Order: sequence, then structure tokens, then C-alpha cells
Amino acid sequence: MKKGFVITTVFVLFAILVASCGVKPPTLSNAGGSQPAGATGVGDGNFRFLISDEPNAISDFESLEVSISSIGLLQDGEGGGWVTLEPQEDSVDLVLLQDEISQVLWSGDITEARYSKVFINVDLVCGTLIESLEDTPLREDPQDGDCPEGSFEIKLPSNKLHLNEPFEVDRETVTNYVYDMTVVKAGNEQSGFKYLIKPQVDQSGADVPFVELDPTPPEITISGVSDGQESSDPLTISFSATDNTDADPDVSATLNGDSFDSGTEVSDVEEYELVVTAEDDSGNQSEETVNFKIVEP
Repeated sequence: MKKGFVITTVFVLFAILVASCGVKPPTLSNAGGSQPAGATGVGDGNFRFLISDEPNAISDFESLEVSISSIGLLQDGEGGGWVTLEPQEDSVDLVLLQDEISQVLWSGDITEARYSKVFINVDLVCGTLIESLEDTPLREDPQDGDCPEGSFEIKLPSNKLHLNEPFEVDRETVTNYVYDMTVVKAGNEQSGFKYLIKPQVDQSGADVPFVELDPTPPEITISGVSDGQESSDPLTISFSATDNTDADPDVSATLNGDSFDSGTEVSDVEEYELVVTAEDDSGNQSEETVNFKIVEP
């Protein structure tokens, strides 16, 4: 009788322990392959997952590339569980995603439901400091890790970031969920500095304002000369740039390495290389090169 009581007690304690462990987050083994049931990555749909950055120490970086292998959403209710999304863009540069600027990482259809947790599984974070901070003493050897030369790895506990920020998805509207990260700097000159990436709860969710990142560079137009052209007459060369979102993109040019203004006449007998560059207010850049000659008449 006592033996049966002990066995029953142990079983009850074990059941309580299991229940207290909570819901286990998705792991990297979920990533890759086809989308699970309840998620269809088709480009359009009822759900879009975006990444943005709340500026803290981001100004220290020339680039901060975050490689993401999978996204986990915890669906509540009967038949719920983890829904794993494979990113359609597998990396983002947080330098380009400051304040409300956000980049779509996944879009498509997911099950109409309430979701209570969001996990991001991160493969690698590589930071490249701006030139004036290249000699910053770091706590960890910049050569450790898998980042390219000139950058260093920022390590995350368990390679995961998570948020408990509930949201709902229905079939009638598109839910835009913004996951906001921030990079912070800790330490000092004596002990060395360390950079950390953390989620920003108050800037994340399905109801926060955002401006979608423009990935399209300006289009450059060059007139008065063509690539490979030889002319015995002077050439008056003009250039301009247009952009899909920026009404007045920055545009400049060099001729044989020297600054060159649009509308300038070129008449000296010589070989020339014209390089025109343009940049919009989202940081997208484009470049066009034209080689030509002015020859003797």
C-alpha cells in the first residue's frame, strides 16, 4: 500500500515538473526545407515579418550583418504550437534599418490565430566598425568566429532572440509584425569593449509604425557620349539620376579621377574614363562607367 502511494506521488511530482517547464522554443533543426503546415511563403499573404533597429551603439558600425536561419511563432489555442518560417531574406544589415526603417524578412500566409511568442534563430552576427573606431579594444579576439577579415563576431546566448509580444492574425487584413533589435556597447578602455544585441520590446509588435526599406538603387542617365566612342569633335556630356522614392538623389561624377560637372564640354585629345555615381536617401548606390576618346580631326 505504501509502495503504491510512493509511486503515485512520484508520478504527480514528475507531471508538475513537466508542466512547469513551459513551451519549448523552436530550434535550428526546424529551419530549412519546406514551410511547415500553417505557413505558406508566397510573397503576398496575411502576414509579414520585418526587422528594424533602435539606434543605440549602431553609429559605431559601418555594417552590422545579422544572418537569420529561422523565425518561430508560438500559436495559441487548440491545435497550436510552434510555426517555423524560413526567411526569404537570410541576412539584414542593421545599419540600414535605423529608427522606423524596416526590412521584410518573410511574407506569406499563416494560420488565422493568436500568437504569443516570437523567436529568431541567428546563425551569425558580423560587425565592421567605422574607420575612426577600428582600433577599439574588444574583449574578444576579433579573429575568433566565422566573420570575414576586417569584421568581428557578436555572439548571442544560444544564438536566439525572443519576445513575448502577443499579436493576432486574420484572413481579412495583412499583419505587419516588426521585430526591433538594438546593439549596445559595454565595457571600457582598460577591460575592453563588448557589443550586445537585444530585442526592443517597446518598439516591436504588430501595431508599431514603420517605413519599409527601399532596396532599389537610383537609375543613372548619361547623354552626349557612349561607351567606346571615338570623336574628333568636342563632346558636351550631361548626366542625371532618378529614383523610385527619392525625388532628388545625390549624383556626382569624375573624369579621369577629377571631379566633373554635368554639362561640361570635353575637347582635349585624350582617352577618358567617366564614372558617375548616385545615391538615394535610403543609402542605395549605383554607378555607371563610360570610356571614350577624343581624337585628332
